[in-house]
Amino acid sequence: MKNLSPRILFIFKMLCVYSFLIFIAITLLLPCVWLIESAFKNVGEIFSPTLTLIPESVTLENFHKLITYTSFLRWLYNSIIISLSYMLLGVFLCSLAGYAFAKMNFKGRNILFLIVIATMSIPEFVTIIPVFALMARIGWLNTYWALIIPGVAHPFGIFIMRQYISSIPSEIIEAAIIDGSHEFQIYYKIIIPLSKPALAATAIFLFLTSWQAYIYPLILVQTSDMYTINLGIAQLFNSAMTTYQEGIDFGTISAASFISLLPILIIFIFLQKYYIAGLTGGAIKG
Repeated sequence: MKNLSPRILFIFKMLCVYSFLIFIAITLLLPCVWLIESAFKNVGEIFSPTLTLIPESVTLENFHKLITYTSFLRWLYNSIIISLSYMLLGVFLCSLAGYAFAKMNFKGRNILFLIVIATMSIPEFVTIIPVFALMARIGWLNTYWALIIPGVAHPFGIFIMRQYISSIPSEIIEAAIIDGSHEFQIYYKIIIPLSKPALAATAIFLFLTSWQAYIYPLILVQTSDMYTINLGIAQLFNSAMTTYQEGIDFGTISAASFISLLPILIIFIFLQKYYIAGLTGGAIKG
């Protein structure tokens, strides 16, 4: 009995912990589940007094109306182009900066790195007017460049890369220098292959940052053909709330929101281990 009591107490604690975690998970996932199943319901069933998580009759009518009556495919195309470009260019710049801060000795390196990290505390709203004025002056308003270039060298991406690259033994780099390799050769032949988890984590973070952006596209985009998927969904919601337009209802909005969630779900399902490895690797080894 003396050995049994601690075991029972441990099992009870684990049950409590897992019950709490399951409750939190259900609370967080329930709105997403409601959104997904609403995409396959008709409007009458969405607002039915009886809450049902499984549609009584599955329909694709919402998706048909979304594609037929809106410019959703154009918005989706814009978001894909912008997010992929932002991710690829951002990974390149963040890895270059991370390598410089981690392995290159130059005057003021630590101060510059602290300044880069400090910029993460600046609210997004503070930079809206300067960014808008700059984009207007160089003629980039209502272009892909305005939604890609500002902030592409993200300070958090630089932080991830710097922390991870710091864990790479300097002896490898010194040996490469002795063999006659220049800095860029060291970067793409040594640093890049050894930093794949951090590169994956940075890529995922940058893609999601761009895909979920709303404030900057709202300010910098001026025509509907340049809308991102988030601006398009907001337009659909405003249209449904103010005056009913043919083909636009909350079922259509649910279908659009469901499609916008798919890239995020796919990324986290298939690349979650790389994201965690990149973050924890930099934290532990850095």
